[in-house]
Amino acid sequence: MTDDSDPRKKITRLFEQTVPKPAAAPSIVQSGTGNIIAFGNVSIGQEGRRAPRVTVAAHPGIDHITEAQKATLKQIVSDVVATEARLKKSPKSHGAVWSAVNKTCGVTSYHLIALEDFETARGYLNSWLGRLNSMKSAPVKNGDAYRRRRYSYIKVNTKHPEDAAALDAYILKKFKVTSISELSNPELEQAYRYVASRKSRR
Repeated sequence: MTDDSDPRKKITRLFEQTVPKPAAAPSIVQSGTGNIIAFGNVSIGQEGRRAPRVTVAAHPGIDHITEAQKATLKQIVSDVVATEARLKKSPKSHGAVWSAVNKTCGVTSYHLIALEDFETARGYLNSWLGRLNSMKSAPVKNGDAYRRRRYSYIKVNTKHPEDAAALDAYILKKFKVTSISELSNPELEQAYRYVASRKSRR
């Protein structure tokens, strides 16, 4: 029997019946991947924690392309974008062209293009420009700019006497002319392709 005559014992029993028991502590297990898995009511704050940002420094002329080489690539990129705008309904932007160049060279920024990859980047852009200028609508939509680019390419790649002689013989036999300035747009395109094919065989 319980003794209810003692007031202190009675109060103690009432207190034990009314005060709730503390909840069991939650179980926390850390997995092998570093993640924390909690069972129970657990709040783990991760606010404000970010992965450190890694910055790669460019070393122009040592590991990466020089400022002059960057300027060369910028000019060709601008030519590609301008030609895209003239010839295509959905032309590529500067950002899209640079993104393609960077992807080709395996970098995230043109500043980080390796010194030895400059020719890869320039060749990629020149090929892009060549494809655009080979479109059927190029001579009409590009106008004089089309002919100037073709003249420039042909002259740059026929500086060697042997190449110049080969071109002269080609246009004389093929078109009965002695200067590329006498060629029509379709004929100029054929002369351009002839010079490009000779260059690619080297």
